[in-house]
Amino acid sequence: MASTSMTIDFSESDLPPYLTNRLSSLGIQSTDDLLSFLAIHFNTYVNTPTDEILELFKSKVELRRKGKDSQKGFGSTCEGHLRTIIDLHKSKICEYTFESFHKSICVVDYDESEDSMDVLDEIMEPADSIDLDQLVPTETLFLRCIITSSNVKVVSVEEVLQDIEDEIYENLGEDEASEGLKLHYEDMLTNYMSGSEWPCDYPIYISTEFALQYPRIVNYIVSKAIVVVKSI
Repeated sequence: MASTSMTIDFSESDLPPYLTNRLSSLGIQSTDDLLSFLAIHFNTYVNTPTDEILELFKSKVELRRKGKDSQKGFGSTCEGHLRTIIDLHKSKICEYTFESFHKSICVVDYDESEDSMDVLDEIMEPADSIDLDQLVPTETLFLRCIITSSNVKVVSVEEVLQDIEDEIYENLGEDEASEGLKLHYEDMLTNYMSGSEWPCDYPIYISTEFALQYPRIVNYIVSKAIVVVKSI
């Protein structure tokens, strides 16, 4: 599904010219070229956290550098620009996915006759068959709403935080962890999450109740998300 409408040409993006030239020297002029350089499939790219994509990119560049002293590496500034363009691309892919999903659903007037039900089933089949889990980025937050497609693996924020709490107990011990979580719950959890760009391997769902109770945790996760889907 990596069509022309879902790729980004680096020469037409906001990347600085020096970085565009550096990428071009590696044969990378678009996000499609980037996937070829990384030797990964489109689905893998979408579902892999941006940090891991950048690490893979750096390792590929390092391999190219061996024996070629004139080939420079990529510093933190270059990585920052590349991260921005990858996140933008993932957001574009997600937007395209949801537009396609909604366009594929038709509303029709029908009675309860057998013929009408057959027509309805035929109309609904394209939407049901969309493999959304291959297109929704890992760093997607469903805020106060959740997608009903069984194809998308989504975990609740409570599950994510439970794993972090277990880690806190393991690191600090029962007494210190209990006291700390009791007095500084949001501070401790956001501090522990700060070690990664996205706190789990799947999109996250946050309920209205949780959002009202723990706004600082929600704000932190929102700041790390590439895409936020929220109720009106």
